[in-house]
Amino acid sequence: MIEKLTLFFKNKNNLAVVILMGILFMVIAMPVKKKESGRSAEEVMGQEETQEASPGEDYVREMESRLEETLSGLEGAGEVKVMITLSALGEEIPDKDISCSLSETGEEDGQGGIRNVKTEERETATVFLSENGSSAPYVVKTLTPEVQGVIVLAQGAGEGNVSMEIMEAVKVIFGIEANRVKVLKLRGTN
Repeated sequence: MIEKLTLFFKNKNNLAVVILMGILFMVIAMPVKKKESGRSAEEVMGQEETQEASPGEDYVREMESRLEETLSGLEGAGEVKVMITLSALGEEIPDKDISCSLSETGEEDGQGGIRNVKTEERETATVFLSENGSSAPYVVKTLTPEVQGVIVLAQGAGEGNVSMEIMEAVKVIFGIEANRVKVLKLRGTN
């Protein structure tokens, strides 16, 4: 066995391959040190807070604020906190330029047969509005996001008709069913 290895290593090509394989294994086996970002948790959190909110999030915040203000004015409600969830975001419907052409041709062959050919072509293109060197689609209709559910925390929940009045108000405002509204007593109150 030793004789075979000696013969194998006498060939310079075999020796070079073995040396290169050894170097390759050493590189692969070397531990890799993970780079640390050097940023603190506060920096990461601050960065996340400064990112822009989506239009759906802006809509939710605005509606929550308005609903809290409205419901807290309800007699007996007290302090009110609201959470709204959406099942679908709003949609902007752009104006479309639609062009239609209709052509009809009739042919008669030598044997007395008649063939009528009707062709209809439709083309639609979005209408763009140009202002200050930039163009954007011309929006003819904007659909508001669809509310999936509402949770209301109120100081006065559970006292008299307050919970029922809050639920009725939320149902009317968002046009949703009662099973999508939950009214609970705000913690820390009697």
